[in-house]
Amino acid sequence: MKRCVEARKEKGEAREVAIAPGSGSGGFHQLTTQFLLTDESPVGFVRQATRRLMMENGGLLEVVRRSVPELMRLYGLDRTAAQRLKLAVELGVAAVLDVADEKPIQSAEAVYVHLGAMAFSTQEEFVVLGLNGKNRIAVEGVVARGGGNVCAVTPREVLSPLILAGAMKGIVAHNHPSGDPTPSQEDVVLTRRLVEAGAVVGIPIVDHVIIGRGRFESLREAGLLSGLERSRRAS
Repeated sequence: MKRCVEARKEKGEAREVAIAPGSGSGGFHQLTTQFLLTDESPVGFVRQATRRLMMENGGLLEVVRRSVPELMRLYGLDRTAAQRLKLAVELGVAAVLDVADEKPIQSAEAVYVHLGAMAFSTQEEFVVLGLNGKNRIAVEGVVARGGGNVCAVTPREVLSPLILAGAMKGIVAHNHPSGDPTPSQEDVVLTRRLVEAGAVVGIPIVDHVIIGRGRFESLREAGLLSGLERSRRAS
């Protein structure tokens, strides 16, 4: 009996070490272990599950894209743990986006943070943001969704909501479901058409941001808009 009590005490101490709050270190792996750990889950088992989450498809992305039954089956989690994990990750993403909404859009990184949820989408989405004079979002809309050919987007579809909202400038963005945000030739051609059309109606398209998995590409920062801007000013 004494031996059983000591074993339970040692198990409890191990659990306390594993979930000790306030360390501020350990990253996603440690935080996920702390979150999933329940009285019914052995410490070693939960650590093994979180290691697998980290190794397969990028941790957070894996949680967002998988259903609760899939998380249970793939990682051996009980339903409560899988539901808690998925809810926590989705709340975290929503909280980041909510905070981002309050800030002006002054960089490609700010666009990426604002539209970060697109990185988890399995289909392509093309979005236009219209900014006011203080670089805050005046209008936002999904122009196209689901198609594999981004060049199907027309300047009219992009510029119409900007004109109606009285936007001072526009930014376009779309995701690459493959996770690689490298601009394609079609992306560059479409951006050229949008910049030229924007110049005609007096609403400059100042950037095209491509959203990938954990990273992004800005056609402006890549220098792919510089030639267009010079020709527009010369005209």
